[in-house]
Amino acid sequence: MVDMEKMERLTLVMPTYNRQPFALRNMQYWSGRGVTVRVLDGSDHPISSSLLSGLGSNIIYKHEQCSFVQRLNKVLPEIDTEYVALIGDDEFYIPSAVEACISELDLEPSLVACCGRALGFYTLDGIVYGRKKYPKLERYSLLQDDPSERISSHMRDYVPSLIYAIVRVSQWKRAIHSYTEKEFPIFAIGEIQVEMCLSFSGKSRVLPHLMWLRCSSDSPKIQCTDVSLSPETVFPQWWS
Repeated sequence: MVDMEKMERLTLVMPTYNRQPFALRNMQYWSGRGVTVRVLDGSDHPISSSLLSGLGSNIIYKHEQCSFVQRLNKVLPEIDTEYVALIGDDEFYIPSAVEACISELDLEPSLVACCGRALGFYTLDGIVYGRKKYPKLERYSLLQDDPSERISSHMRDYVPSLIYAIVRVSQWKRAIHSYTEKEFPIFAIGEIQVEMCLSFSGKSRVLPHLMWLRCSSDSPKIQCTDVSLSPETVFPQWWS
């Protein structure tokens, strides 16, 4: 049984853009589970109020036709919980693992972030399949005392252990702001900036719990105008 009081100390931030069936599925999953879910919908049209009416009060849906970066910037002052995490609109976190991460952060004040293991899932002919995702997350941690050593170690053998981790709110806001205050025209650079900022900010650990259910194939690709989400400019091309 999940500790609701513990889950109420967490906010999940869920950006979405023209993939509303997936966002709605995720909102229904979290409805009534204690966690505050802030949905940042930049789609062409809002989700129908009739579809939203049955959701729990912990789901906060906002439709604003502005960029991904602008929506993230606007939500920062609205987050008032102790812990926060980013979540994909088409992906899921297992509540018991989320609770375990919160407990770990409560026990270890030196940690700024905590995450669980990942499993990819996809459907084929109506059957759901799973496969290992990010195997390097097993027993992964960044526990060096020196911030420079932590960031060097993390980027030397990179695995995304922080972008979807449970994070202390002050460090998360600073990391997100490092991305949103100046957006660079490099595909997925936001992930790298947040990972570098959080690894520098403090120690982190991956627990031996399955937490992150990563969608592998179901969702349509996001097509938007954000310069940091356009696959046309990858890092080597931008650098050269």
